[in-house]
Amino acid sequence: MVVEDVREILRVPRERIDPVPPLMAREAEFEDMDGIARLDGGARLIPVLSAERLFRHGAGNGAGLGIHAQGREGETAVAMEAERAEAFVVFRLAGAEYGLPVGAVQEVLRQPDAVTPLPNAPDFVSGVTTLRGAVLPLVALRRLLRLPEGRENGGDRGRVVVIAAGAARAGLLVDGMAGIVRIPDGVIGPAPVVSQAQHRLIRRIGAVESAGERRMILLMDPAELLDMDQLADLLATV
Repeated sequence: MVVEDVREILRVPRERIDPVPPLMAREAEFEDMDGIARLDGGARLIPVLSAERLFRHGAGNGAGLGIHAQGREGETAVAMEAERAEAFVVFRLAGAEYGLPVGAVQEVLRQPDAVTPLPNAPDFVSGVTTLRGAVLPLVALRRLLRLPEGRENGGDRGRVVVIAAGAARAGLLVDGMAGIVRIPDGVIGPAPVVSQAQHRLIRRIGAVESAGERRMILLMDPAELLDMDQLADLLATV
């Protein structure tokens, strides 16, 4: 699917997705909608599209004929190929692209207008904000990775990539989003080791061909990013 922009990546509980109202469901322009997600107590409504119905459009105009013509054997090959790829949420930072496993990313939000500073926090912690009533520490990835201050997207406030594992949760301050990218296992290799801190945070690199250009995506370890004490100790030795 070709879209204009990727603003957020959200995980919405099924109970917060309502069916399309009958009056709208009868209209042709709403036939691809699968429901309406209610966020922020109902103040924000997001139409949810049906992937199955959108795919039928492609099959109807011939775009899907190649897949159907392969038969069951071809479908199995496609499925096996998909299993040999990993999905990453890819974001931009200081002109480079970084990736995190999709399963580790809870959601992606716009950066808040105000952040509450934390006394005696490590330099890479910008402060805290609240997300649906819970406190969320914000990690300035530029400081953590020793990159120059500033942002490549000018007036835009950038994004917060919320990662979680169990009870641990943190928001990563990034410049912008590049979307979700599936990277075949065959093009993922180990990152060169230039420092202990770098090796703990970035252990792999994915080399992806896109529109005739080679994209190098630095793959980060979410478990390392969530351990604040270990990060502080590690970077103190840099």
